[in-house]
Amino acid sequence: DLAHSNLMERPPRKPGEAILNRTNAFIVFSISTFMALIAFILFILQDPHTNIEYARTIVFATILIMVIFNTYNFRSLRESIFKVGLGKNKVLTFGVPFILLSTLLIMYFPVTQKTFSFISLSWSSWIMAIISASMLILYMEILKWFRRKRVL
Repeated sequence: DLAHSNLMERPPRKPGEAILNRTNAFIVFSISTFMALIAFILFILQDPHTNIEYARTIVFATILIMVIFNTYNFRSLRESIFKVGLGKNKVLTFGVPFILLSTLLIMYFPVTQKTFSFISLSWSSWIMAIISASMLILYMEILKWFRRKRVL
């Protein structure tokens, strides 16, 4: 696996060291905070007072996309998502479309759409959600770059 090709060159983890060390905890916390910030800004920009259902639906779609992006982001906390590759993990290759299909059924099936107060999103809204969620990849790539440079 390319993500861990230099694994044997790294020193071993100290026996008493926690798996979620300070650097990893910082990455997890900062990614979570960044995701919340993206979702909050997107929600506010959609003017929820005018159309709360639309704001809620686009934020839900954006969070879903961010979670999917994170499955790829977190394959390696050091190597770029582009270096690790997208299609090498068979579970993700089959799991991600299943998650998307399940979510689309929830968002567009009339009974669940009404239950969750979702509305149908236009293509332009989906593009906005994808672009918003893509900021997470950029942010994680910056964190990984700093980690490779041993700043983090």
